Amino acid sequence: GSMYKKMYLKGVSYGFNIGWLFIKAIPFDGFEHWRNKGREIKITIKGIRKAELSFKEVDMGQGSGWVAEVRLNGHERTCDEIGVRWGIQDIVEVAVPFGLLGSKKGEEIGFFVEVLEKGITMERWPQSSFVTTKLPDKDFERRLWLI
Repeated sequence: GSMYKKMYLKGVSYGFNIGWLFIKAIPFDGFEHWRNKGREIKITIKGIRKAELSFKEVDMGQGSGWVAEVRLNGHERTCDEIGVRWGIQDIVEVAVPFGLLGSKKGEEIGFFVEVLEKGITMERWPQSSFVTTKLPDKDFERRLWLI
């Protein structure tokens, strides 16, 4: 016999500059197939503080739209008040200011991305642990241009 596991995301990528962490998640077949299935994308980022960002589509009367739910160290916040930027069309893109995480330059942060369906984790990137990186320091941009 063989095992079959449905994949929801085609890929997850990240990048950063001196002040921001950028995360992108790409669905396999577009988000239109997620409607009315109770699915959401949840990004957990761990520095000194822990940020949990959940994005889900909700019925808004005149159609549906995406909403963000944010928790910082377990407390509900809004993206506007903590400076998180996000957008969803064919992909999910999120920009998180490093200052939000409470970590200092050169310290390690980690994140993972989950797809949940009715509150149950269906897929996780990476499957265990975190994607880790060090926060850029003052020499970060100069080192980018070293030949």
